[in-house]
Amino acid sequence: MKTNHGSSKRKLSLFHAALAAGVALVFGFLQSASATTNGPFADDQGNDSNTSIGQSAGGNSVGIGLSSLGDGAGNTVTGNYNTAAGTSAGQSVNGHYNQASGAYAGGNVNGNDNQASGAFAGQNVSGDYNQASGFQAGLNVNGDDNQASGQNAGQNVTGDGNHASGYTAGLNVNGNYNQAAGYFAGRSVTGDHNQASGYAAGQNVTGSNNQASGAYAGSNVNGDNNLASGQNAGGDVTGTNNLASGQNAGSNVNGNDNQAAGTSAGQSVNGHYNQASGAYAGGNVNG
Repeated sequence: MKTNHGSSKRKLSLFHAALAAGVALVFGFLQSASATTNGPFADDQGNDSNTSIGQSAGGNSVGIGLSSLGDGAGNTVTGNYNTAAGTSAGQSVNGHYNQASGAYAGGNVNGNDNQASGAFAGQNVSGDYNQASGFQAGLNVNGDDNQASGQNAGQNVTGDGNHASGYTAGLNVNGNYNQAAGYFAGRSVTGDHNQASGYAAGQNVTGSNNQASGAYAGSNVNGDNNLASGQNAGGDVTGTNNLASGQNAGSNVNGNDNQAAGTSAGQSVNGHYNQASGAYAGGNVNG
């Protein structure tokens, strides 16, 4: 019997060629897919330039350039180039270029270029370019360009350009471009361009362009353009353009354009255009 060796050789060559083509195809696919995945239930979609490391990291996400590092980090994200590092950080995000670092930081965000650093920081944010640094800082923010630095700082803010620095500073603010620096400073403010510097300064303010410097200064103010400098200065004021300089000066004032300079000067005043200079001067004035 004659064996057709030529036909067998041709079939073997075709098999080798097909095998080589298949290997090349698989290898080329692996090279083109740039996703990095490590962890049970982590995002495993290729060709998206995403990095997901940690259990359930990067799941249910649509976008490119996403980085999810930590168990549960970066879940349910729609957008590009968002970064989440920390357990359950950066979850439920809709937007681009948001960054979250810390356990549960940067969750429930709708906007772009927001940054949150610290456990639970920067949650429930709607807006752009907000920054929060510190444990639970910058929670519940609606607006743009707000900055909060310090534990619990800058929570419950509606407005733009508000800055809070210090433990629980700048809480419950409704307005724009308010600044608070100091432990408990600038809390419960409604208005624009108010400034508070010092321990518990500038709390409970309704109005605009008020300035308070010193521990407990400028608290409980209803009005505009009031200035208080000194410990406990300018507290409990209703009116506009009142000036108080000195410890305990210008407190309990109802009126406009009153000026007090000196320790405990100008206290308990009801009226307008009164001036007091010197320790304990101009107190208990009606007129």
